[in-house]
Amino acid sequence: MKNWNLYPIFLFLTLTFFNSCRDAEDDIPEPVPTPPALAISSNVEEVTFHTTDISLFWQVYDAQAPNFSNAAFVDNYFLKGSDELEALYQLKQNSFSKMGNLLRATATHDYYASIRKNTLQIAQETPALRAALNQLKYLYPKAVFSDVTFTIGALSAGGKILSDGQIIIGSEFFSRAENSPTKNLNNWHQQVIRDKAYLHAVVIHELIHVNQYHSALENNVPFTQGASLLKMALLEGGADFLTDLILGVYHNDHLPAYADPIEAELWAAFKAEMHGQDYSNWLFNGSQSGDQPADLGYYIGYKIAAHYFEQSLDKSAVIRQIIELHDPEAFLAASGYADQF
Repeated sequence: MKNWNLYPIFLFLTLTFFNSCRDAEDDIPEPVPTPPALAISSNVEEVTFHTTDISLFWQVYDAQAPNFSNAAFVDNYFLKGSDELEALYQLKQNSFSKMGNLLRATATHDYYASIRKNTLQIAQETPALRAALNQLKYLYPKAVFSDVTFTIGALSAGGKILSDGQIIIGSEFFSRAENSPTKNLNNWHQQVIRDKAYLHAVVIHELIHVNQYHSALENNVPFTQGASLLKMALLEGGADFLTDLILGVYHNDHLPAYADPIEAELWAAFKAEMHGQDYSNWLFNGSQSGDQPADLGYYIGYKIAAHYFEQSLDKSAVIRQIIELHDPEAFLAASGYADQF
């Protein structure tokens, strides 16, 4: 077993996408005394997209069907795949150790079976993914990039960024086929499971977080340690906004239908809590959001960033400020967003 420094700098996408059926551990990053050096490059051509874990998953799946042993998936998949897959397993043991149970349940078994072809075709997305990275580089010339590993997990982690900047994507969230049966999945999964068009979006979203983290380290300022609700919402919503700007894909596009009609009310409630560090009403609350959509903090952060961008004459400066976000209060004031209400 490898010895991992498992400091996940974010569970980004968002945690609207990533925080289903929350495991016992908190997905908010914990401070580490000396963060490891980032495994990053400024050259898009040096980025590698790894997909071998997907093939391995289906090999174990075929060998285990129809009984699907939990132990077999742990021993022959999670602990025998890539280093990144094992790192993700160490972080998500509560759900990943029950992979067999998930596949023996009819609703989730049928969903996984329906996405097999799409997951095996992810390797073919490399040219389009690299083109998206080049678009990020065009908008933010200082951009850095890290390798991306595509895995298949237990519908509990759409993505992680490890402490060295390596990105892990849970491909099962972004491989829905036209005939994928989702109506018997839980409500949260029905909301956030997407087709492969959103695969590119989650990669860009995560890379924006890598750049936000890189900027914090370069400037010797805290990233998420002790961050206010406002800062967290701006980090997440800002990444959503830039992803939409680059790709024309807003991967939390289920939120505006609920939130737009009550935006002023939501802002008033958010404003009352934004200086604190309790995120539970706004972020990372996929399993406890009640009758309203989860993670409305993403929506607020997106709206602030979008308003700033639309009002500013210097669009490039706003893009830089979203990525190099060190003073959330100043960003909010400059955006003029609050002046609307």
